[in-house]
Order: sequence, then C-alpha cells, then structure tokens
Amino acid sequence: MDWLNTLWLGRSKRAETTLLQGNIADFLMSERGLSENGSGEAVTFHDPLLMRDMDRAVTRISRALASEELIFIHGDYDVDGISSTALLSLFLRRAGARVETYIPNRLDEGYGLKANGVDEAIRAGARLLITVDCGIRSLDEVAQLQEQGVDTIITDHHEPGQTLPAALAVVDPHRHDGSYPFVGLAGAGVALKLCQALAAHLELEPASLRELLALAALGTIADVMQLTGENRAIVKAGLAEMRRGALPGISELLKAAGTDMPAITAKALAFRVSPRLNAAGRMGDASAALALLSSQNAAESRTLALQLEEKNT
Repeated sequence: MDWLNTLWLGRSKRAETTLLQGNIADFLMSERGLSENGSGEAVTFHDPLLMRDMDRAVTRISRALASEELIFIHGDYDVDGISSTALLSLFLRRAGARVETYIPNRLDEGYGLKANGVDEAIRAGARLLITVDCGIRSLDEVAQLQEQGVDTIITDHHEPGQTLPAALAVVDPHRHDGSYPFVGLAGAGVALKLCQALAAHLELEPASLRELLALAALGTIADVMQLTGENRAIVKAGLAEMRRGALPGISELLKAAGTDMPAITAKALAFRVSPRLNAAGRMGDASAALALLSSQNAAESRTLALQLEEKNT
C-alpha cells in the first residue's frame, strides 16, 4: 500500500485509516517518536469530512473550479500562514484554478482578515475568498464580503469566539460544535485537510501533491504545535519529502543557511528555516517568503533564498 493513497482517502473509503500498514510501517513507526507514546502505536489520519463544514467548503470550491472563478486566498504573515497560503494555492493551481494570494502587511495591517484584504479581494473581482490560518473572529469583514457578493470559506486553527463568522463554511477543529478527533492542527494542517478532502472529491492523483506534506510540516513546526497525533505523521512525512527534494525553495533556503538537505530535521526547520522566513514578515512584507515556498524553479528559489538570508543577518 502506498502511504499517499492512504493519506488522500475520502468519505467513500473508511472514515479513518491508519498509516501503519504494509510497507510503510517503518516509515511511521516510533523511530524518533512518531507514535503517540513511542511504543509503536499507530498514528491515524482522520477523514477530513469529520470536520464541521468541510463538505460545504469542498462543494463550493469544486463549483469555483468548474466555473473558472477567481479564488482569493488570504493568509497570514507568519510561517504557518505563509506555508498555508503556499500549500493551498499550489494545490488549487494544479487542480486548474485561477488563484490570487494575499498576505497582510504586519506593520500596516496586523494579524488576520482586515479591511485591506477585503478591499483587495473585491478589487480583484473574486467571488470566493478562502482564509488560511486566520479569520475565525473576523465577523465584520466576512459580513462586508457577503454584502459584496463574495462567498467566504474560513479555515483556521485558532480558538473561535462565542459567535462564528457568517461565512459559507467555517473549518476549524476548535469549533465548539465540532467533534473532529484531533484539535491540535496548525493552520497548515487544516489547509492540508481541506486539500485531502478536495483531492478525494476531485479524484486527483495524490502522488503529484507530495509538496503539500513538506509545507504542512513546516507550518506545524514553525507554529510550535505539539507533535502528537496527526501532527507527528504530518511532520514525519513532510521531512521525508524534503529529504527527497520536494520544494526547491526549502532546499535553497537550507543551503543558504548552511544545512545539508538529507540531514534536515524538525530542529533545523525550527531554528534555521523558520527564522529566515519570519524575517520577511517581521519587516512587513512576506511576499518573498511566499514566493520562495511557492517556487518550482531552482534558480528563482536560489535568488529568493539569498534575499531572505540577507534580511535575516
């Protein structure tokens, strides 16, 4: 059994499936503490449709793909937000979507979905806005988008307030009315679950989407999430993909940081990669970091990595 085929299972398969099967046992065993308790206990990737509103999000995005609507992805300026934005935009573009991305300026706008992001989406002519790693408390902004005829899908991992935004779908494992089995996902982890559900619905080939795991692992580590449950599996799989050369941007950034790609560890991501990506966001403009994580070109990635290295010194 190919572990990627297991990862991308949808509702038509088992509601839950463990990754500790067949020839992938060594891959996800307790070596380096993958399992919950270090005893070899299986780690489970849960069905993404167990998350509230995931089905509504999949249906709306599928409609946008079919009608070639512009999809506006609104992220955040930290590494989890940038990784989430790169992850979802990469997936949707490969699925044939028209996509625009937006990362708020930390100095001018601060965290989350704000008026500038709303204005940019409306100006771009978007009819669907998807947040990643933000939006769970953006009630006024979602209402404004709704007034302008823009559907909103919130994907976030932060704690909601007493009232949820009046979005078409609110996908957050922390929803008080939810029962998703693992609430510790990073923003990139929630974005990965959305892509998992979409891939199953659209019957896409999962082997072409390996980079998503690397991006989800980066966001999970950078946001200092507990490495238990699905997070352990995401990080283990993502590190393996990085060692195989997934994402030239990460590879070039590691080279600029003086780290050998085959030796990449969670510690190297936390202390060498994340600070260099965060440097761009701290200075107000995270566009170079997003471009690096989204790049599929080694030469372009090298140039961007050197730019980020300069900002970090």
